[in-house]
Amino acid sequence: MRPRIRLTTYCNRACAYCSAYDFLSKDNIQEFNLEEYHFFLECAKKEGISQIAWQGGEPTCHSQINRIAKITSDYGINIHLFTNGIFDTSLIKPFKRIVSRCLVNLNHPDTYTASQLSLVRKNLKRMSSSGIGFHIGYNLFQKNPDYGFILKAIEEYKIANVRFDIARPSKYGSNRHFSFDDFFGLKEQVLKFIALCRFLGARAYLDCCWPRCVFNDEEINFLKKAKAELSFRCATTVDVLPGLRIDSCYCSVEVKDKFLGESFGFKDALNFLKKEEDRLRWEVATDLKCVSCRWRKNKVCQGGCLGHAKLKNTKRSL
Repeated sequence: MRPRIRLTTYCNRACAYCSAYDFLSKDNIQEFNLEEYHFFLECAKKEGISQIAWQGGEPTCHSQINRIAKITSDYGINIHLFTNGIFDTSLIKPFKRIVSRCLVNLNHPDTYTASQLSLVRKNLKRMSSSGIGFHIGYNLFQKNPDYGFILKAIEEYKIANVRFDIARPSKYGSNRHFSFDDFFGLKEQVLKFIALCRFLGARAYLDCCWPRCVFNDEEINFLKKAKAELSFRCATTVDVLPGLRIDSCYCSVEVKDKFLGESFGFKDALNFLKKEEDRLRWEVATDLKCVSCRWRKNKVCQGGCLGHAKLKNTKRSL
């Protein structure tokens, strides 16, 4: 298990497609205090967890990120860092001691200020030269995108792995995202992108799940050969928010009254969240196509992102 900690609700970007869109705040910023962070790591240590993920917001925007990094190093915990790359370059030195994997999400160069773009490029070069292993991430939120900058980044920084996903619904679906039906029309874009990355010597992996019925058998075989990590049902994750509140993926079920504590640890949280998600996963059909689908009946496919099923369930209950 690798629990994820949302260090802060603040982000120095404002991506319209972000799945954390409804979680972020520019005014009422919440972040882990040091006491909470110590407790989080103590709980991880007791349960034999040696790796956690930093998320946000933008985790590097935490007001005491240097202290957080030092505490993490003292506990001997490894970090999977999710970042947009816009952070003080001096952080790379302490990160090198604790970051075992880093995912840098990139947007089109036109969406950055000149100083932001310069900083992202500087940090990518510095991480590459310092030996911090990093992947780059790309989120498709337009039907006909210009992703040439990703292909250039693969060559410039000798990227081996690219996380690729399409925009999924945020907690309330107020972000810019694709619908369930859009999956079918986006397939060709996905296959093309994966093939181009493969041509350049990089592996593009899909990360979040897709409906099984989108791809035919030939396409499935291609994706397997490309090692795209295609999945049709997602794994339950444990997210911990400021105040030690337990939650799941941004796109999944929302929990308001469960907190990490002495009598409710990570394994308890995982079991609780899985039961909650399974109700959504197998009792709410994402689309009419899913109702009689053999893939869903056999629990091979959950019908795409749980965010779509959640939105449908919410509308039905109104």
